[in-house]
Amino acid sequence: MRLSRRFLLRRRRPLLDLLSRVVAQRAQSRRQVLHDLHKKRVRALVQLSLLSRYLHRRAEHLHTLVPRAVRRGMLRVAGAPPQPYTRVLHQLAATYWQAATAPTDSLQDAALRSLAEGRHSVQAAEKRHSVHAAGGGHHAQAAAEGFEDVPLREAFKGVEHSEELSVDRLRRFCGEAILDALRACRPTYADRDNCSGKNGKLLRKLVAGDVRIKVVRDVRPNSPISLFTPISEEPLAAVAATEIAEGEPIAQYAGELICEDDEEPADNSYLYELDPKEMRERGYSGKTLRINARTRGGVSRFINDCWSPEGLPARTPNCFAALVFDGKAKLPRMVVFATANIPQGSEIIIDYGPDYWKITTRTLLQAHAESALTNHERCAKYEEWLASSASSQ
Repeated sequence: MRLSRRFLLRRRRPLLDLLSRVVAQRAQSRRQVLHDLHKKRVRALVQLSLLSRYLHRRAEHLHTLVPRAVRRGMLRVAGAPPQPYTRVLHQLAATYWQAATAPTDSLQDAALRSLAEGRHSVQAAEKRHSVHAAGGGHHAQAAAEGFEDVPLREAFKGVEHSEELSVDRLRRFCGEAILDALRACRPTYADRDNCSGKNGKLLRKLVAGDVRIKVVRDVRPNSPISLFTPISEEPLAAVAATEIAEGEPIAQYAGELICEDDEEPADNSYLYELDPKEMRERGYSGKTLRINARTRGGVSRFINDCWSPEGLPARTPNCFAALVFDGKAKLPRMVVFATANIPQGSEIIIDYGPDYWKITTRTLLQAHAESALTNHERCAKYEEWLASSASSQ
């Protein structure tokens, strides 16, 4: 007996519905697991940031109590051995957590403590410490403004400053073959529109090395940048150096053009991968290309992500990065465009996506853990000497 097609489809539909429900439930469960893992990492990052700040402050205080000649004789702490951040919390938090009393907290410390205790209103902590901040003079005025100017030589410490896209490393590693493949590419209609349209002149200036943004130090008490940047580093950000209209190019993501076979450290958060699908639209079918700004780059490397943990003010992206193929130079360029009107002095904020924070969260956790261990050893040495000095008297 032959069964009709309609009958078979009617019998098959419940199975397909069941299968789709199972797939949807598994996908939802996976998203929930990733969400819970992210929350745990953020909670650990908040606690470690507060802990490393307190240990650094305590070590600096003890540093002033120990004579200089004695400090010279002590063994230098070159750097704490890498350990899991959970172990650092178990070893140190019980000793130092309660000691970091609120009266000695800065605005940043108060905001971190508010997040660590599960209070999602850092404005209350900011209000309680307004009198303390007002006594800070220049610091309080800078905190109200939000940003401080930073000389480029300080911002690019340890990094070669260049607003150009370099192909020297690509040529050394892959030879001329990959450059020949790029020379054979053709710009798309969108590329030609970007390079010769109303924003073409601005884009050509940016490619030539012009800049429309500047690097500043973030001193806002409730900014994730100032809260989670390791104490040994500067909390830097990028702001508009001039008025920027919606749709205008802001900056070129400058750095070194490299291929996927040219390995970079796993914690490199300055690596921008060019979409292979978009490159194929230009006629390129070779190895995946990347722009690396870790050791060489321009001011665009200081554009920060829009991420902000629950309890802090939301950060809305005002730009995005797009691939533009330069038909004259025969090079792919990553250009940042404005999605809204950006006033002069406003921060440039972008959404780098979840993959960026998978790398950055691990890097920040490790940096704060090493800072906490290093300053813990400094405190132990100073306290040991002070105790022995007091007993001998």
